[in-house]
This record gives sequence, C-alpha cells and structure tokens, in this order.
Amino acid sequence: SLSFYNRWATGTAYSVARIVGRASQGYDGGLQFDVGGNTGPGQSGFSTAMAILANGLCGIGVNEPSVKLHVKQTSGNTTISKLENSHSTLVWQALTNSSGTAYIGSSAGSFLVQTSGDSWANKLEVTSSGNVGINCTPNANYKLDVDGAGRFTTSLRSDGYLTIASDTAEFYIANAAISKFWRQRLSANGTEYNLLFDYNDGTGNITPLTLSNTGHATFSGTITSTDNANGSGDNIVVSTTNKDANLYAISSKRSGTTVGGMRIDGRFRAADGSATSPAYAFTNDTNTGMFRAGSDHLQFVT
Repeated sequence: SLSFYNRWATGTAYSVARIVGRASQGYDGGLQFDVGGNTGPGQSGFSTAMAILANGLCGIGVNEPSVKLHVKQTSGNTTISKLENSHSTLVWQALTNSSGTAYIGSSAGSFLVQTSGDSWANKLEVTSSGNVGINCTPNANYKLDVDGAGRFTTSLRSDGYLTIASDTAEFYIANAAISKFWRQRLSANGTEYNLLFDYNDGTGNITPLTLSNTGHATFSGTITSTDNANGSGDNIVVSTTNKDANLYAISSKRSGTTVGGMRIDGRFRAADGSATSPAYAFTNDTNTGMFRAGSDHLQFVT
C-alpha cells in the first residue's frame, strides 16, 4: 500500500489518503482508494472511497461492485451523481458493439432521450416547464405532446376537456379480439358539420346515427326502448326547438306489441306515397292507408 500523511507546523502527522493493492487466493488483483477520516492530529483512520476489482468492476462508495460502475450513497445528500458541462448541451451516450444506440442528456434546460435509427431526433423530451414530448419537441401549450399513435392497456381519464383536433379527427372504441369497433368522426358538407357514429362489424362501416350542427339527427335502423321491471315508463321521446325538424319514423313496443301514441309539436313530413304504397300505412296491411294524390289532395286506399 501507499499511504499519504500530512502535518501542520510541528504537529503530529495524520493520515490523508491511501492506495492499496488488493489480492485474493485466485492470484488476481485490484486497487482500493482510501481517504482519511480523522478528527485530530496523530490519527490514522481510513475509509474506502473507491475500489477497482480484477474484472474491471469499479465501485464508488462500495467495496464489492457488482457492475462496471457501481455507485452507492448511504448518507448525506441524496444526489449520487452529477455531470457538468460548460457547453449548452450535455450528453451521455450508450454504445452497443461500438455503435451508438442511445443518447441521454440535456439541452437548454430540457431532458432528452435520443435513439439511433432513421435519425437522431428526440424520442423523449421533458422541458424545464414540465412539458413532455414523445417523438417530438413538446408544444408549450400542452403538458403531453405525442407524435404518433398511443396505446393504453387500462383506463384513460381526463378531469377536463378531451379534445381531438384535426380535419380528419376520429375516435375509436374497438375490440381487437373480435375485429369490431365503433368510430366517432366529423364530416363537413358546406356550412353543415356532422358528427357521425359508425359501426364496423369486420366487413364494412354502417352509420346508425348522424348529428348535425343545424340540429338534425338522422337514425339508420330502429330505436328501441327496453321494458322496465314494472312494465311502465317505456316511452321514447324525441323533442326539438326547431319547428322545421323532421321526424322520419318512431315505434314504441312493449313485450312485442305496439302500444302508446305519438305526439308531434311541430311539422311532420312524409313521402307522397302512392295508391299501391301509401305514405301512411299499417304494419300488417301495407297497401291500406293514405297518400298524396296531388296538390292539396289526400286519398285513402284499402
């Protein structure tokens, strides 16, 4: 070993540092760097600060490192590692077979993660304001900015607004196991903007419901009200403040039997119909009913 001592004026010497060669019965070796831990003159106390084993493992604060660089803090400041650079960018590079695979560093106050591939663009960035960007530099207006698709294996919760902002924005509720999904999307038709609810059964899309900013709702299919346990309250109510709103079809059934009535506070429109296919007819007698035979002319057929 090689020991270093110091002495002030005529005082008694005390230990400062020591370098120790480490050996074992396997005839390998290593180095150990000790520092003085004294409180007064004449003392020779040492504690190990760093150790290098024969296999190249290096430990700081640990005598028996288990990886190439093993750092251990047992007391004092909880920060165990600090890197500084006078340049605006500080980078730590991870290599595999001498090829760069990842960079972890900081630039202009942001934490960065980059990986090799098509480019060295930021794959993850956390700004000093706490904004996080995945595969992009985060927009200052959003805490999380993602360029690409996302997947959540559990629930996604928002305690505020959940906004999908795009000219072709679509929201999917899917079951990958059965290849079926619901899709909610926007479409524009001149000054009319529609919210469409699509269903795909694995073979193609159908649109059971369309809502328009003009106040219209279009249904494709049947609206059904399930019987309550007490057999009451099986009403379907369609209301609107638009006197020109169209009601195309409505049906109310209880236990398979058509019941109840229909009230319209406004205008009800139907196709003209014909003598063989009247506009107003009966379920079990479709050629009996009423149709428009001409201007201001209604005709009944049986």
